[in-house]
Amino acid sequence: MLRIQRILRSEILHSLASIATIILLIVSALSLVIPKLPTKEYYPQLSYFLAEHLSTILFFLIVFVLLYLYLALSRLTRRITIGFRDNFKDDLKNNWEYRGDWSKLEKGVLCVRGGDEGSRGDEGGITKVGALWENYEFSFETKIINKVTGWIIRARDLNNHFMLQCGYEVITPHQRLSQPLFESKPDPSSPDKTSFELTGFKVGWRRLPPVPHNKELDDWFKVKIITRGSSVDVFIDNELIFHQKNILTIPVGRVGFRCWADEEAHFRKVRVKLAD
Repeated sequence: MLRIQRILRSEILHSLASIATIILLIVSALSLVIPKLPTKEYYPQLSYFLAEHLSTILFFLIVFVLLYLYLALSRLTRRITIGFRDNFKDDLKNNWEYRGDWSKLEKGVLCVRGGDEGSRGDEGGITKVGALWENYEFSFETKIINKVTGWIIRARDLNNHFMLQCGYEVITPHQRLSQPLFESKPDPSSPDKTSFELTGFKVGWRRLPPVPHNKELDDWFKVKIITRGSSVDVFIDNELIFHQKNILTIPVGRVGFRCWADEEAHFRKVRVKLAD
């Protein structure tokens, strides 16, 4: 929350400074062309036009400032967004960036099916907002249809995030990471030197030790995931069943869901509440 407050304060100061600079430039330009004691006979044509339409110029100036503030606020809201909720009543693409088989089975229920490894379904899906979420409470209801249900937190993008994969007996943490690939080439400017060229990215999973639980997961159940710093707490039906410290390596990020291959899970009543 403190990170968001600092960014919000910085964005506001930047916007105000930009507006003040623009206004100062406009006023300075007008002061050069509009005499202090205007009389029509001493006016060049352009200066007289500006003086006669000063109220109109000020009106458009105000409109410009308001538009600038609106665009700045829209950009800031997109980056931060204080909280989130989705009951899956609208088009999924409005709130989610995803790969693979995502669909609405009925009003209010999201179905996530898996995709083969390496296909456009292995990544999962994440919210379009919340890139700067740090400490938050991610809650929803889920139902395992086949094998597991997967929950994404602290997602920088679809190739860099932390996932908790919950089955009937264990919760298994995963990290999805992308690493740059470089190719060495002789430096044409100097035969004794070698240059490196970025050729792509390698994406893979790091599987962490599973944590057992004793919950019955045959029907819908409530999940609450709390991230704070590098720690994660997971509650199922209000019972703490997973607690890990110093496990999150991405400091901020979005939330989402993921299934792979023949895995399938359903979700509803998604909420994100930022913590203090």
